[in-house]
Amino acid sequence: MAYAVLTVTFYDGERLCGVSARTLDVLPPDRPVTFDVSSIFLSGDIAGDILRNHPCELPMRTTRMEVELWTHSASWSNSLKVGLPGTYTFVHQ
Repeated sequence: MAYAVLTVTFYDGERLCGVSARTLDVLPPDRPVTFDVSSIFLSGDIAGDILRNHPCELPMRTTRMEVELWTHSASWSNSLKVGLPGTYTFVHQ
């Protein structure tokens, strides 16, 4: 897979409240890889239009996380989408 993009979105109910993403130039078919998504953007100023109307501040509770793996071939398409149910609270340390 060429130019793989992993996105993680965080929701409080139906409200989008955070987004994180990481890219890899090539995702090899024959071995596992790790995407480091250590930064979560809660502000539209940083993450662009996706969060402009949904600013969130810490502490933030999330009740739904969605992970998607995208690839750019001729057009963007997602190859994997997984929902991770549960309730988590993000706080500043």
